[in-house]
Amino acid sequence: MNLSSDFAIADRPQPRYPLVEARGRLQVAGGMMLAIILPCLAVLLVIVILVSGLVAGLDFGAIMLNIVIIGGIVLFTFGLPAIIALPLGIRLIRRGREALATAQQLTTEGVWAQAVIVDCWTQQWKRPRQYCIAYRFEDVGADGPRLITHAEINQEAYLRYQTGMRVPVRYLPNAPEVCRIDLDFSD
Repeated sequence: MNLSSDFAIADRPQPRYPLVEARGRLQVAGGMMLAIILPCLAVLLVIVILVSGLVAGLDFGAIMLNIVIIGGIVLFTFGLPAIIALPLGIRLIRRGREALATAQQLTTEGVWAQAVIVDCWTQQWKRPRQYCIAYRFEDVGADGPRLITHAEINQEAYLRYQTGMRVPVRYLPNAPEVCRIDLDFSD
């Protein structure tokens, strides 16, 4: 099955993947919030208690007691979630950077192919509703042609395309499972 035989792609500007890039940036920002900002706020609170105690003329023992009491309350309220949030924040940063790198790699190294939509569906088990679309395209690699089937969460593609329609995709030749529908393509 040769999906690309009747699909002409002229020299076009490089595509952008705004949804992938936006998701990556949000993950990086959320990860930084969890991994960096929350622990810094806890340290800042201790510094504020220390400085305000010194300005108020309290002796060092009273200041330390205030830090222990207020710090204990703050640590229990904010610190433990911050400690738990640290690995989550690092994971979000890593996933965001991977998403941004994937979008960049598709833009610079990706090749075009024509895909056929094989299924469209929604998933309601997560909020908000997720719009999914599956497609199949032919990778003409060094090992010979092979069909690649891929699914992605993409509301715009879900609303625009129907099962059986042909759509342009861009994929990495050395990893064809890394691919995206090109929503900016126009005939």
